[in-house]
Amino acid sequence: MQRLHFSFLEYRRSRFLWVAVLITVAALIAYARDDAGEPPSGGTTLGYALGILGALLILWLLAYGLRRRSYHASWTTAQGWLSAHVYLGLALVVIVTLHTGFQFGWNVHTFAYALLLLVVASGCWGVWAYLQLPRLITDARGGLTRADMAQQILELDRRALTLARAVSMDVHRWVSSAIEGARTSGGAWAQLRAKDMSTMVIDRNGTAASVPNVDQYTLTELLADLTSRASDAKLASQLQDLLALVSAKVTLMQRMRRDLRLQGLVEMWLLFHVPLSLALLAALIAHVFAVLYYW
Repeated sequence: MQRLHFSFLEYRRSRFLWVAVLITVAALIAYARDDAGEPPSGGTTLGYALGILGALLILWLLAYGLRRRSYHASWTTAQGWLSAHVYLGLALVVIVTLHTGFQFGWNVHTFAYALLLLVVASGCWGVWAYLQLPRLITDARGGLTRADMAQQILELDRRALTLARAVSMDVHRWVSSAIEGARTSGGAWAQLRAKDMSTMVIDRNGTAASVPNVDQYTLTELLADLTSRASDAKLASQLQDLLALVSAKVTLMQRMRRDLRLQGLVEMWLLFHVPLSLALLAALIAHVFAVLYYW
């Protein structure tokens, strides 16, 4: 059966892969056959030609950032641009490396080259993220949306509070405190680590103290201890039901934190790729100015 959806890497039968391969092979052949009578560098005729080609490719690839935000771009066109962006970006590494003649030093030229490698590396991460993480996000959600998970957590909290009130006021305070201190996300770093920052308040020697409640562990321990000491069958059954509600909530919270983490990873690479791309543009301008002014 013909696939209705295909990766942007296969756009038009991988047209831009072959374009990138042809450009790369042509550059390699030209470099191998070049006989300028001096060591390869950016200052030879071929070096200048490769430098101009590399600079034009960099400007074209940077233009993709503007193109992908165009409201008039169709998805098919966007796929083509993204496919070209990936393959020509990889070809650019070869072209610019040949342009340097493998001569590096502590100067603006090598700095621009290093920035290019960082931009391409972050772009490769972005490609992996867009190809793999959406599937992982779908698997992590288990067929639920984030709103569905939040709604189910609210329903579990409501049921837990009702059941806890029927048990005792102490248990109700525990459950209420655990609900108020529950955290499905924290700061950016905590979100990327999917770390549970939940807390709850318990009474310690007559003093209220806030304690960690990671994966509702503290609340579960309190309820389990109370269950083990319950002499009344009805009370024991209510506490077991309450433990089941807490356990179900833990599962949903873990799923939501994983969802937030994966979503953050999808978006995080832009925090590196875009600034690095702008820095590369500035370094390219400085590189061209230095070449024209000093050489």
